[in-house]
Amino acid sequence: MNLNDDQKRREIEVKVYSFYQKKIKHQVDVVHSLSQEVREILGHLNGLCQVQRFNQPSLEKQQTVLKTLVGIREHLFTISDQCRQLQTEEQSRYTEEEELGWTREKKRQKHG
Repeated sequence: MNLNDDQKRREIEVKVYSFYQKKIKHQVDVVHSLSQEVREILGHLNGLCQVQRFNQPSLEKQQTVLKTLVGIREHLFTISDQCRQLQTEEQSRYTEEEELGWTREKKRQKHG
């Protein structure tokens, strides 16, 4: 391998590293966002527990509890969708890596 090939290989490695670094940062950001949503949901649940400590909550309090539960359900659907999206991105990343590896191996066998 000459100096030019080595330089090209390093440039490609830097590009691949940068690509995966961006993907990882995106995933960390999504996980952070999901974590914040979970904390918010836990806060709502804590509030519901406090409301339910009363033996006979008023109709207004019951409606508040129902609205909060609906909001929690919506948050959980959002979190579930985002987790599914992350899983899909991870699967596609593994597929890309497998294809890149297969292509490299095929070229190596062809030329070597």
